[in-house]
Amino acid sequence: MCLWGDAMAKIKKAKRAKQPKKPFREVEPVDKDIPKVERKLNKKAIKEALKRKKAFEKRLDRSIGACAVTLCIISSVLDVAIANKHKSE
Repeated sequence: MCLWGDAMAKIKKAKRAKQPKKPFREVEPVDKDIPKVERKLNKKAIKEALKRKKAFEKRLDRSIGACAVTLCIISSVLDVAIANKHKSE
């Protein structure tokens, strides 16, 4: 009769986590009418357009941020000027 039998049991190794499955991706149907070279050019054109769009959005966001900061500064300066005018009266 062993009283410590459970305590002496082997330590189980932790199970390895399963890798998440890759999301299902639909494969675009290939147009057999369009030559391979032209399809490649179309892909490059799309990539270039996306790059240009991203650059434009970045510039737009930065300019909007700069305008917002400028407006905040102008607003605070006007608040101070109005407060000083009311104090002097």
